[in-house]
Amino acid sequence: MAYGYEAVPGEVGVRRIVEGEADVVRRIFCEYLAGNSPRDIAHGLNVDGIAPPRGSRWNASTNNGNAKRANGILQNSLYAGRQVWNRVRMIKDPDSGRRVSRPNPPEE
Repeated sequence: MAYGYEAVPGEVGVRRIVEGEADVVRRIFCEYLAGNSPRDIAHGLNVDGIAPPRGSRWNASTNNGNAKRANGILQNSLYAGRQVWNRVRMIKDPDSGRRVSRPNPPEE
């Protein structure tokens, strides 16, 4: 689930805003629009002791993500009000046995 949102039980695809996390998302966008880099934003969030979505620390890729995969807080279209379905598919890596995500073509 995207940071700042939680699933609504029993309603497939419906998300509810988590206000505490939404405040952090708003802060990230405000700081980015003010000219701060994703790395500087991550540093400030870590200094302020704000818990990241996963792991123990914020980093630049958490905020910036990957433009090609449209992930990360600043790249994710969900934060612009557009929910995109079928963005990736999961396949099993035959060597490691782990699930690996692969982007689907945009027309899908």
